[in-house]
Amino acid sequence: MNGPSKKPRRTAYVPQFIERDMEEETEALEEMERELEEMRECYRSGRTMEASWRKSQLKGLLRLLREREEEIFRALHQDLGKHPAEAYRDEVNLDYIGRTSFLMRDSFMH
Repeated sequence: MNGPSKKPRRTAYVPQFIERDMEEETEALEEMERELEEMRECYRSGRTMEASWRKSQLKGLLRLLREREEEIFRALHQDLGKHPAEAYRDEVNLDYIGRTSFLMRDSFMH
């Protein structure tokens, strides 16, 4: 015998759906990096120091919670098995909204 036979090297085969997922993940990461840089530029500009800007961000957060409440509950149920009442109590409750509204008062924002 001439020694151990060498098997031909196989090139790695990556299924198309994995390549597509990797491309989508790369695009998502690049988008996140762009958004992060925009946030850093906003912070460096000093705009985040203005009470009016902070107030508008809090109002936007409250609006998002109200508009997306059902989606938030659905996600908490799917991911954590939370009942809507439990999700509301623990994650989206009025106490949080009330405290945020208090923080938006003009006397507190300055």
